[in-house]
Amino acid sequence: MTKQLHKGEVAQTLLERINKLAEVCNDAETALVIKDLAEARQIVINKLRAEVATSTLTDSYLSLRM
Repeated sequence: MTKQLHKGEVAQTLLERINKLAEVCNDAETALVIKDLAEARQIVINKLRAEVATSTLTDSYLSLRM
């Protein structure tokens, strides 16, 4: 009986640890997704800024030529 109780306690402890590890893994995956989204956002912002700068320079150049 004592061994069964001990096995039950060990199983419960293992289950709790597995659940905590699953939470950490989910948090890590979420963090990676957020990081990827932040990097993608920065790439888009940089491209938009470059396009605006190029467009502004082109408009300025064309207005000078007229």
